Amino acid sequence: MSCGGEYITVVSSRPASQIDTALNLFPGSRALENETACASLNPRFTTGTFSGERIYVIFYGPFTELWQAQQQCIDLGLYDQNTCYVAPLTSSVSDRTVRYGPYD
Repeated sequence: MSCGGEYITVVSSRPASQIDTALNLFPGSRALENETACASLNPRFTTGTFSGERIYVIFYGPFTELWQAQQQCIDLGLYDQNTCYVAPLTSSVSDRTVRYGPYD
């Protein structure tokens, strides 16, 4: 996965044990282990039941344009940033806080 400024549409963040279930919920999606991907993605859960475990995002893309990734949320019928968001793929840790909802 390139970390050159593309975007991914994230529909779920799961621990390894729940990847298959999530992929079945979102046909055509893929899983990405954040810890081995771009620095802009949070590598591990920091709170809750899965605290300390690696994060895998269930995603579509990558897309070259932000609007394309946002449109993917809309096409999936996911209109809220809590159910679908766009994350940049960069080599910058400071981009971990950059997230876009379908209509941002």
